[in-house]
Amino acid sequence: AERLATVLEECCSMKETHTLDVSTNRIGNRGLTRLCSVIGRCTKLQHLNLADNIIGVEGAGRLAEVLRECKGIVQLNLRMNRLGSDGIASIAAVLGECKQLSHLELSENNMGPEGAGKLAAVLGDCRALVLLDLRANAIGPEGMARLAALLSRCVSLAKLFLSVNAIADHGAGRLADALPECTSLAQLDLRQNAIGDVGATRLAESLSDCQKLTLLHLEANSVGPDGAGRLAEALRECVLLQHLSLRSNKIGDDGAGRVARALAEHPRLQQLDLGGCGIGEWGAGRLARALQGCVSLKRLDLRGNQIGDEGVGGVGALLGACRQLTHLNLASNRARDPGAGMLAEGLRGGGKLTFLDVSGNQFDGEGAWRLVHALRRCQDLTHLNFAHNTLGPAGAGRLAAALREGCGGLLHLDVSANQIGDEGARALLAVLDALPSLSYLDVRGNHVAPEVEREFQIKIRSRGPRCHVLTDC
Repeated sequence: AERLATVLEECCSMKETHTLDVSTNRIGNRGLTRLCSVIGRCTKLQHLNLADNIIGVEGAGRLAEVLRECKGIVQLNLRMNRLGSDGIASIAAVLGECKQLSHLELSENNMGPEGAGKLAAVLGDCRALVLLDLRANAIGPEGMARLAALLSRCVSLAKLFLSVNAIADHGAGRLADALPECTSLAQLDLRQNAIGDVGATRLAESLSDCQKLTLLHLEANSVGPDGAGRLAEALRECVLLQHLSLRSNKIGDDGAGRVARALAEHPRLQQLDLGGCGIGEWGAGRLARALQGCVSLKRLDLRGNQIGDEGVGGVGALLGACRQLTHLNLASNRARDPGAGMLAEGLRGGGKLTFLDVSGNQFDGEGAWRLVHALRRCQDLTHLNFAHNTLGPAGAGRLAAALREGCGGLLHLDVSANQIGDEGARALLAVLDALPSLSYLDVRGNHVAPEVEREFQIKIRSRGPRCHVLTDC
């Protein structure tokens, strides 16, 4: 930071500088204090990025002093520092003078409820604010309540990121009170906030007013079937919705069914993540039928459920309708050979699939072989995860043949823990020349002889330092 400041001081054009990015340099308070002598001269500065620099209270105070000279600042990024509530208070004291501020990133700064309150006191003056990132700041219900009281004045706010803040049901309710006034809101991230059905219901009452909402992340909360149902009803009104994540909430079959009914009316939906939601065959079937109308769907994540053969088969049938689908994750779903066969039928139509994860199921025998044979139609496939199934030597041979015929652009292949043995490993080794782009290969847990594993390592590593092969030796 000292050397950089010296160089910049000698630069005669600093007064005309619009952007300064010194992120991820661990400059600390001392380095920032030295840089501030330069920042103060940048009277036309609009974009300042000081993320990930272990800046504390002292550095924040010095920065606040020079920001008074940079009133045209548009984007300020201080995420992943150590500002705490006192440092936030110093920065907040000058933000009200930055009338053009549109992007403010303060995630991972341990501001707590007090810091959130200090920030809230000036947010109402930031009428141009478009993005506010306060992730992982432990603001809690109290801090959320204080922020929510001022959010209603941020009429331009389009992106609000509040994940990992433990706001709980009470904080979610206070946020819900402010949402009807946030008419420009397009993205709302509330992951890992201990929000249950009560908080989800309160949010649902306000989300129907967010007509511009395109992204809603509520993963890893405590939402159950009732909360999911209330949210689903509200989302019927959010006709622009493109991204929805309820991953790691125990919504079950009932919640999945109610979400399915709501999503059937969303032709713009592009990404849906319901992994780890306790969904079984019935819920997956309802979901698959509803998603037939989501012709723009690109990513579907159902990993870590219990959808079984019928659920996997339903998703397979969905592939014919959702021709834009590129990412499909069905890992760890207690599916067996019949499910693999039904998924294979869906893949025969080709499509644009680039990512397929069926790891952690119980695919073996004829169904697994039909599935790998169908992969020949997936001409765009770049990532394939078949780990923790039971391909066996013969299945590995069929996989190798399919990859040779149709997946020349594959980048990532995981066949770990499939009991392929030396015979299956050598079949895969022989096809590597037909996969010139392959840069990651995992063959661990397959009872492969050390000499065969070494051949894999030599083959992959000869492609360059960015290529990796994982073996047991």
